[in-house]
Amino acid sequence: GEARKGPARPPRPQAPGDLARADAFVQSLIDVIPHPVYVRDAEGRYLLANSAYAKALDIPVAEIIGRTPTEVRKETEHTAAMLAEDREVLAGSVVFKEVINRHTWRGETRHLLITKGACLDAHGTPVVVGTYFDVTHWRQTESALQEALEREVVRRERTQQYVQRLINVIPQPVYVKDAQS
Repeated sequence: GEARKGPARPPRPQAPGDLARADAFVQSLIDVIPHPVYVRDAEGRYLLANSAYAKALDIPVAEIIGRTPTEVRKETEHTAAMLAEDREVLAGSVVFKEVINRHTWRGETRHLLITKGACLDAHGTPVVVGTYFDVTHWRQTESALQEALEREVVRRERTQQYVQRLINVIPQPVYVKDAQS
């Protein structure tokens, strides 16, 4: 017999039932991911979205699939930028960025780490895979720590100024040496 080159490939599903099971498996696989995940085609239509993404948009997954971001979000400025970015990703770019935005209906400021990349779907067609991580809590904690540090620096400077004023009113000479004199 003839020797095979390369790793063995699993058989591709052929029957419609096999395709449905494969689709269901992929959906359950991405639903396990706790962060929002989506897959869009070159026209911007959602091919897949996990339950975390649907929850973030407050829309059932079934109302996302097959639609574009503009149809799902009912806004054009932000979604136009998203789709332009998708085209760049399909052309070979990778997106990894932090954005600060307002939640559409809650009005809360959010800090999001967004990642996007391209891969080929089961038919060999390029698709965009995107996700984001909400790091708002981390950024709020960083901000609170920075404010506390700034307060401590001011407090230290005031204490040093107070001690210096006390020393200045003592009539005898006063000095401070370190451990090496």
